[in-house]
Amino acid sequence: MNTIVSLPLVGIPVAAAPVDPDAEFVALAERIKSLHPKIAAASQALKEAGERYEALKPEKPQTLKWRPFDADFVHRYSNTSYCTDESIDALRGKEFATWQFTGTEAELEQLNPSYLGLSVLPVAGHEHLFVSEPDGRKCRRAAELIESLDRYRAANAIAIEQSGCTPLEHALEELLIERDEITEQMLELKPQSVRGLQALAIGLLYAEWQGDIERRPSESLEDELLNMMIRALTQDRIAA
Repeated sequence: MNTIVSLPLVGIPVAAAPVDPDAEFVALAERIKSLHPKIAAASQALKEAGERYEALKPEKPQTLKWRPFDADFVHRYSNTSYCTDESIDALRGKEFATWQFTGTEAELEQLNPSYLGLSVLPVAGHEHLFVSEPDGRKCRRAAELIESLDRYRAANAIAIEQSGCTPLEHALEELLIERDEITEQMLELKPQSVRGLQALAIGLLYAEWQGDIERRPSESLEDELLNMMIRALTQDRIAA
């Protein structure tokens, strides 16, 4: 009678799973790709909110339009006829005065020609010959501009709130920041294989080209070659 004896398997090495040198690269690229539909949806929602805002936003008051009289104390936008918000804000708390000469004719002759045509008054060293008076016209115009701008801003803030733009802007910004942070992590690595190059191409495609190669410009040979390379790498046409 034959006896079969089972012996324990000792010391037989088990083959280790191959290590992917670009595993982190691939994972980061997939994260960027997964953010793309979220960013597209957030962008569309913000676009629709922007359209709502355009329908709700108030018209700027005509009183905010620049006038020739405003030339020496407020500025206007280069592409519109309106005074700039910044120059109107600079009027807050500011006093406007005109200077009147109170000296004699002999003293006036001593100031000529330095006094004539001088925009900065009183004349230095001769302050005692001048007296200031409130410039009622400028004071009234400054008050009108400030009040009109405040009313416009308040109405505009209501339109922005009703449109829903602000929370949608923040949501999109958070997604873009997350994508940029992942891209920065990718830039700290170096691809070790074709698989890594494919991941890098995917990162470029979805981080900078909105996932659409076909809309990329092909205005030069360089553009065409780059588009061809990214298209090939992202469509798995190259064996790793």
